[in-house]
Amino acid sequence: MSSNPEDIFSQLESQNAESKGPKKPKTSARQKYNRRKVWLSHALDQMEIAIADLLSQGGAVYKRAEIDTLKKAIEEFRETTELKTPEPSAPTQEEIDGFTDMLSNLKPWEPPSKEELAALYASLELAAENDDDAPDDGAPSET
Repeated sequence: MSSNPEDIFSQLESQNAESKGPKKPKTSARQKYNRRKVWLSHALDQMEIAIADLLSQGGAVYKRAEIDTLKKAIEEFRETTELKTPEPSAPTQEEIDGFTDMLSNLKPWEPPSKEELAALYASLELAAENDDDAPDDGAPSET
């Protein structure tokens, strides 16, 4: 390589251009627009659900005026942009089968035995704290 900085820079630039190759866009502008439109619609839908849930709880709501203003703004935005709530895609047969298998194999939860807990603590290299071993600071027990 020559000692001239401009030559060195141009050589490095040409090497980088050869190794990187031409840039290929991952998606078109229309695909990106549609994807962002779906995301925005989903976010607005979730906000509407949260507002409805908050207002359905009854009782006094802090800053109700701001919540109502936000609800109206979302409705107006949807009307002016004609942005619809996205339809959820139908589950695939594989998802349905997995969910059905999960439901058919449900068993009632049973707490682990003391032996299982001791083995778990031993595997984590922690000592299980018995009630007798618990530090006694004079405070009543929380259990």
